[in-house]
Amino acid sequence: MMTTVGEGKLDISGGFKLERSPFEPAQEQALEARAELLALALLVKCQ
Repeated sequence: MMTTVGEGKLDISGGFKLERSPFEPAQEQALEARAELLALALLVKCQ
């Protein structure tokens, strides 16, 4: 997922895309959801 921040772009999915994830699928989905919420919170705070 790419999120536009001002003139730049922030890739918030890169940290969780591992070749072999150490997390269970539900945990991985929860981490991705938390990353998206964090990015949205940062976007709101920066405006």
